[in-house]
Amino acid sequence: MKWPLRFVLALYSILTAFISLLLVLYILGFKGPAAQLVNYSLQNASMRWTTGIIALLVLVLSVFTLVKSFGSRDAAGEKREPTDIFVKESKMGQVSISADALENVITKAARQVEGVREVTSEIKNTPQGAAIFIKALVIPSVSIPLISEELQNAVKERVREFAGIEAIEIRVFVENIAQEVRSGR
Repeated sequence: MKWPLRFVLALYSILTAFISLLLVLYILGFKGPAAQLVNYSLQNASMRWTTGIIALLVLVLSVFTLVKSFGSRDAAGEKREPTDIFVKESKMGQVSISADALENVITKAARQVEGVREVTSEIKNTPQGAAIFIKALVIPSVSIPLISEELQNAVKERVREFAGIEAIEIRVFVENIAQEVRSGR
């Protein structure tokens, strides 16, 4: 999370907590500074404007945090920034492809490898080419070294065919072994 968003969320949390504490103390009947502040802020004409501005600020921050909470996210729930991977320069301009599109190509290529049940991937753009990280769920009857090599070759070839990008590194992490489904007799 970037620092401006953290600052906005911290400010929103502090304001909400302060206002909530004041209102709870007022409702519970405490006749201390909280009650005096609430009474003063609602009865005094100049303080109504200040109270209204603070309420408007809390409303704006609430809407902002609500909108931010529904942004695009990755599997870990973190906000994903759109990234482009440079493909080539032509006379007409630069041709780019998004990391999401390449990750979909990688997933499709990996799922075509026999013995792979599920796959997630991440791709990083480097000056030398693409670095690809694959997490896979495989069936128990396959050799992990063999299926990993087959997976690397299939993904490397498909990414080269699809986007013209050279994969300089393809790391495979077998995250788990899938349960084999047995057919009923």
